[in-house]
Amino acid sequence: MAGGLIGVIVVGLPILAAGGETDDLIVLGSIGQFSGHVAAVWWLARSRGGAASLGFQVEPWDGIYLFVGVGLQVVLPLLVAPVAALVGDGQTGQEVADQIRLLGGTAARVAMAGVVTILAPIAEELMFRGVLLKSLSAGGIRRASLITAACFSGYHLFGLTGDLLTGVILLFPMFLLVGLLLARVTVRRGRLGPAIFIHSGFNLLAVVVLLIPPELLEQAPA
Repeated sequence: MAGGLIGVIVVGLPILAAGGETDDLIVLGSIGQFSGHVAAVWWLARSRGGAASLGFQVEPWDGIYLFVGVGLQVVLPLLVAPVAALVGDGQTGQEVADQIRLLGGTAARVAMAGVVTILAPIAEELMFRGVLLKSLSAGGIRRASLITAACFSGYHLFGLTGDLLTGVILLFPMFLLVGLLLARVTVRRGRLGPAIFIHSGFNLLAVVVLLIPPELLEQAPA
């Protein structure tokens, strides 16, 4: 967390001082945030044998797991739909979604898509399944997986917008399930590659929907 904050400050302050555009601040600030996370994890891993000790290994065939992530993004909202119907129509979302909607330029939108689908999954998998899961695994892998998944879910509740209670009720269990699956895949495969691609696919579909112009969504058949 501290690494991400430092990254945002290092990148964001010069942009603000120079009177930069909103697009630049959003995109470069996000790059600084996740790059800071990666740098902090890398620094912590130096005394433990480097990134390889965290399981940061990616194989070419890991790309197939991208489709698993996309499938999760389709199935999980359907599973929580009955709960959504019970809690009402309170609108909720994440700050990153609002940031993407604010972007005006095509280049900025493409860059932000890259951040959310590539840099963010790498940074978060290093943090949660690389550092945290390994650190807690001595107390039992099931316990470690549950704690890691809960922390992962809680992390994604920061920056919620709109109806916060609705957001917690709907998003916490969804991200908890994703976190449990990512932990299980990481333990079974012994490396982070598959989890990174699942995470990337999960983010990818959400980003694609956000990048569709609102007028096209309004024209889509109900």
